[in-house]
Amino acid sequence: MSDKPTPETDAVMTDKMRDGNDLPDLARRLERERDELRAEVERLSHEIREMTARNGATYNRNVEANKKNASLLAEVERLKADGKRLDWMEELDPDSRAWVKIADAICILEAIDAAMKGELK
Repeated sequence: MSDKPTPETDAVMTDKMRDGNDLPDLARRLERERDELRAEVERLSHEIREMTARNGATYNRNVEANKKNASLLAEVERLKADGKRLDWMEELDPDSRAWVKIADAICILEAIDAAMKGELK
C-alpha cells in the first residue's frame, strides 16, 4: 500500500479524532486502497476494451473467410456437376438424338452469351 495523501479523510478529521484514535489511520488506509483499486479497475477496463476490439477484428476476418469458403465449396459442387455431365456426354452414342438437343442448347447458350456481350443486334 502506498503513502499517498488522503485529502478526503484529512478534511473530516478533527483534532479530537487525531489524538490517540485508530479511526483516522483506518480511514486513510481504506481511502488509499479504494484509490488503488479504482486505478486497477480502470487499467483492466482499458485492457478489456482493447482485447474486445482485437477479438472483434478477428471475428470479422473469420466470418469473411467462412463466407469465401462456402462460396468456394459451392463452386466445387458446380464443377463436380459439370464434370458428371461431361462424363455422361463422353459415353453418349454419337448417333443419339440427344446430341441434336445438346447442340441446340449449346447454340442457345452461345446466342445468349453473345447477346449479353452486345455482339447480337
